[in-house]
Amino acid sequence: MPEALELGTRRRIFEHVRRFPGTHFREILRALALQPGELEYHLHTLEKARILRAQDEGGRRRYFVAAEVPHPDHAVLGLLRQVLSLIPVLVIKGLLGIV
Repeated sequence: MPEALELGTRRRIFEHVRRFPGTHFREILRALALQPGELEYHLHTLEKARILRAQDEGGRRRYFVAAEVPHPDHAVLGLLRQVLSLIPVLVIKGLLGIV
């Protein structure tokens, strides 16, 4: 196990990003119930160790496991996450025609 993943908090962050590639800062913050400064510190450490990669997109920074997602696919995964997050809202508003 890489040294950067020896801390439990970093392992939890890593596992979350691996499970949800393209997740952004606020999603990780909510899912893992961390403080913003704490999460920022650990994400920086994981990026520096080249375990995670980040991509800035539309005012959000999306995170990926560096070894699992080729760089050109980051944008596609980020876009898919945005579209998929809108589906529940569209269903509730009745805009998708799903009853």
